[in-house]
Amino acid sequence: NMLSAIQLDRVHCGGCEFHFTGYVGTLVISFICAFGLLSGLWMIREEPDVIGLFFELFSTTVLGTFAGTLFLILEPLDPGNAYKSGKVTWFNIVCIFNIIGFSIVVPYQVWRSYRVIASDEDSAANNIGLIDILSSPTGINYFKIHLVRELCIENAMFWEDVTAWKKSFHNATVPTSSRREAFLQIFRIYIDRGATLEINIPFEAYERVRYAIMNTDETYVVPENVFDECLSHVVNLMATNSYPRFKETSLYKTYVHTVIGGVGNHYVS
Repeated sequence: NMLSAIQLDRVHCGGCEFHFTGYVGTLVISFICAFGLLSGLWMIREEPDVIGLFFELFSTTVLGTFAGTLFLILEPLDPGNAYKSGKVTWFNIVCIFNIIGFSIVVPYQVWRSYRVIASDEDSAANNIGLIDILSSPTGINYFKIHLVRELCIENAMFWEDVTAWKKSFHNATVPTSSRREAFLQIFRIYIDRGATLEINIPFEAYERVRYAIMNTDETYVVPENVFDECLSHVVNLMATNSYPRFKETSLYKTYVHTVIGGVGNHYVS
């Protein structure tokens, strides 16, 4: 066919005349494309570039432009008749040059990205507090695993139940009777002496909640802050004991990684 004939003629032409117009056209188009991209990169040079996209695009554009220009110069000139004599193919040499260039730029960019991620994880690890962990569906699950190992899972469960109970005060669809029943259930599970998941709280805090229990009837409106003293004590226990140890575990490191990687849900209080 015609394409095969043109290729065969190109291989055996030896002393064929140089088609100046085609090469110049290709050079002009390549220059315009490279100039447009480099101009755009120059305009955003002051913008934040966390993962180094500016460096990557700039480097690859410069390498590609240089390699293309080198090919357009060497191919028609054919120094030393290297191409005509079959010693070398300029296009292949340019491809090898590009491969070498990309093999330097791409690994560097990958290494830099991992370094940025590691730095972000360290920063996130320093900024994540106990309430952030408790408020995160993913974080509290990791923290619960740690608390099971420390035999104090009741603290996180008490925080969850009381927090949900307090939110019911702002939900008009929850009747007062249901809120009162939930209040009694929390007392029986976590606060009453000998409770299944009895939490460690001061006697004074226990007595104040028990006083509210004694006054609970169909007409008594349980105040929203009835558990606040108990909750504050439990959170303080976790913050000063369980949480610092949790931060030293692989569970915490995994959680931090999922936060940075966007896996799971994380809510900052």
